[in-house]
Amino acid sequence: LSWSGTLRWLGKWFSPALVSGIQVGIGLILAHKAIELAISQGLFLGMVNSSMWLNVLILLSVLLILGYFQFYRKTPIILLLIFGGLAISFMFGSPARPEVSGGAAFAFTVPQFSFLLNSLVLLILPQIPLTIGNAVFAASDACHSFWQDRSERVNPSRLGFSISLNNIFIGLLGGFPVCHGAGGIAAHAQFGGKSGGTTMIMGSILILVAVVSPITGFLFLIPIPILAAMLLFDSGRMVALIQRLNQKIDLLIAIIVGILSFATKNLLIAVLVGFFIEQLYRLYQKNYARLRQAEE
Repeated sequence: LSWSGTLRWLGKWFSPALVSGIQVGIGLILAHKAIELAISQGLFLGMVNSSMWLNVLILLSVLLILGYFQFYRKTPIILLLIFGGLAISFMFGSPARPEVSGGAAFAFTVPQFSFLLNSLVLLILPQIPLTIGNAVFAASDACHSFWQDRSERVNPSRLGFSISLNNIFIGLLGGFPVCHGAGGIAAHAQFGGKSGGTTMIMGSILILVAVVSPITGFLFLIPIPILAAMLLFDSGRMVALIQRLNQKIDLLIAIIVGILSFATKNLLIAVLVGFFIEQLYRLYQKNYARLRQAEE
């Protein structure tokens, strides 16, 4: 899709309203996940016997602290909150955490072509609309929105090629597929990530967490309400991108696409409905203009 120029051709059909609708849908899904985490997961990952109201109280407190320092005073404190949460978990006794299975860092493998047809029908084709919508067009738009002065090299074709090339190597090494993701880009912008160094630092930390077994346990010691609060702020950043739309019809289409994305969890259905409404409105505009000309 990247090499053939198909992504550039598809970009002509992904209007700002449809892209904003995708971003609204992602924001709503992130907000729902944040609330679900705070209510159902307990204070720590895998700890289900804690009080829901305690989680909600901590979540609200973290939201107030983040809102005041991180966004009102422009003082990045998210790392302090995370490390503070880790310190508190040690002070009051580390919670029991799930067993982390061992294994080799790499598992060299080659594709089993007997799975090709099933994977094409059941995995690849259903995933394409989500990847193109969220990790290509919405991600490209998010980069240009958050870093206008440094995003001139970013475009859908390059993002698509980057995702594809990386996943070929990741797949051959037995890894899990990855993408850029508009939500992750918004999170970087929301919490102070200003350069590619953010990704390099985070990637290095994740490699240590994955390879060094004792450090892996730290992931289970971060209080869930802190993660939920971060997701809520991230979701707000995604939904707020709709403010760039000036025309009421574009706002309406974006809201419809966003709500359908959230309700159905199917980006293809949401985008097709939005596209259909958009085309109907354009047809109405053309017919209305012809009638006006005929009257004149």
